Amino acid sequence: MLLDLFSNPMDTLMSLLISLPGIFLALSAHEAAHGWVALKCGDPTAQMMGRITLNPLKHIDPIGFLCMLFAGFGWAHPVPVNPNNFRNYRRDDLKVSLAGITANLLLFVIGFIIASGLITFAYTSLPEFDSMDAYVEYLDENYLVDKDGFARENINAVCRDGGETFVSVIPAGEHAYVVHADQSKTVYYSAAPEVFFSDETLSAGFFLISNLWGKVGEIAFQMLISFIYLNLGLAAFNLIPVPPLDGYHVLNDLVLKRSLFADYKAQRMGTGILFALIMLGNVSPKLDVISIVIGFVRTQMLSAFTSIFQTLASVFNII
Repeated sequence: MLLDLFSNPMDTLMSLLISLPGIFLALSAHEAAHGWVALKCGDPTAQMMGRITLNPLKHIDPIGFLCMLFAGFGWAHPVPVNPNNFRNYRRDDLKVSLAGITANLLLFVIGFIIASGLITFAYTSLPEFDSMDAYVEYLDENYLVDKDGFARENINAVCRDGGETFVSVIPAGEHAYVVHADQSKTVYYSAAPEVFFSDETLSAGFFLISNLWGKVGEIAFQMLISFIYLNLGLAAFNLIPVPPLDGYHVLNDLVLKRSLFADYKAQRMGTGILFALIMLGNVSPKLDVISIVIGFVRTQMLSAFTSIFQTLASVFNII
C-alpha cells in the first residue's frame, strides 16, 4: 500500500479514505467488547476509564492504526483489565480474550448479510434475455464506458475483472449465469449457482450497484466491503498466539496455564516478533507471513459463509 501511495496517489488515498469508517468501528468494537465482557465478569476497570464505548478516540493507537490502514491488520490501545477482579480467574480471562475476536466476527457476519443481499438484488435487477445476442446488445446500449474507461466496442459484459476477462452475472429463469467476454470479444457463459461472494460476482457487483444507485452507492458499497474484510482480518490477526494478542491469552488459558499477568519481557518479545513479521512483509510478499495467514483465514471464512448462504438461499428459494 505504501508503494501504491507513490505510484498512484489519488486512487490510493481514495481507498484509504473509504477504509477509515470500517477501521474506526472494527477497532472500537473490538476493544469495547473486551471491556464490556470484563465488566460482566466482575472487573469494572475498563468502565471506570471510559473504555466501554465505540468512540474511536478512546481506543486508537497511532502505530496500530497506521498498520491497520496500510496493511489491513493492526491494533488499538489495549483495554485495561484486572484479572484479580474476575469471579473465575482463568475462565473469565478466556471470555474476555475471545470477546474482541467475537465482536469482529459478528460485525463481519452482519456486513456479509447486507452485502450479499445487495449483490443478489443488483444481479436480479437485470432483465432476462432470450439470447446472448440480445444480452450483448443490451450492454452495448446501456453500458457505454465501464469504470476503467474501456470504449463501447469493448463492452461485452458488466465490468472488467483483472486485465483479461470481462465478467457479468445475469438471471435466467431459476438460475444465474456468469457471462465472460475475453478481449477478442468472444462471449461465452457458464452455469453459476452462487450469486453471493466470489471474485467474479463481487467485482461485477461494484459496477452494477454504481449503475443502480450512482457513485454514492458505489462508494458506500466499497466501504461495506472494506468493513467486511477489515473485521475478518482483525479477528484473524488477533488469533495469532503471540503476546500481547488475544490468541496468546486463549492459548495460555486453554493449554499453557501460565500466569495471566504476562511479564514485561514476554510482552516486548512478542511485540518485537510482530514488528519483525510486518517488516518482512514489506521486503517481499513471499515473506509476508501475517498477510498470508490472514488471507488464508479470510478466504476460508468467506468460502464457508458463501456456502451457508447459498444453501439457505436455495432452501428458501431466494435465488
